Amino acid sequence: MDWKNVTISNNFIFPNHKLRESYIIFICLFDPFGLNLPKYTFTAHCEEHLDLKLEDGASRIFLNCNGDRHKTTKALANLLDYIAHGTVTDEYTATIDNEVVNFREDDGKERLFMTYQQTLMEERMFAREEGREEGREEGREEGREEGREEGMLEQIKKTVLRMLKRNTPIEDIADMNDISIEQVKEICKVAAMSK
Repeated sequence: MDWKNVTISNNFIFPNHKLRESYIIFICLFDPFGLNLPKYTFTAHCEEHLDLKLEDGASRIFLNCNGDRHKTTKALANLLDYIAHGTVTDEYTATIDNEVVNFREDDGKERLFMTYQQTLMEERMFAREEGREEGREEGREEGREEGREEGMLEQIKKTVLRMLKRNTPIEDIADMNDISIEQVKEICKVAAMSK
């Protein structure tokens, strides 16, 4: 469970604790939902009763750079045009463009960003390798467990066959080896076929 979910759970336990609003924004160069809207906003609500909302303060916003510009504000339309095409159309997009240019020209910031990207890549590689090693260990453990089970089954088969040679009743063999009568008969059948 991540921090946000823990906080949400605590909000129900401690109802006077007010969560701050949070926004998760996805900027898409495609229409993620195919409705030609420039912006899709989602908040938590109950699927069974749409009027019941989860007051967790979280909103998820998908910005569609290809959405119909007539269905949003001029400011958002200008921002989407800037993101999609780099077109500066107002003071806000000019400010953003200026920051982008400064960032690209500042060698230290670019290096910092590249270091951050490299750190993320290294963490992903480490996590993948760690996952592979866990998978290998689980596989080895499963193999050992299967080997133990096969060994026990083989021992039971040998014991059943020895008891059959001594004319021990099938019911007693099943009871003493903690297996069913059908399993005893199956062991007899397999032994007879292999002779």
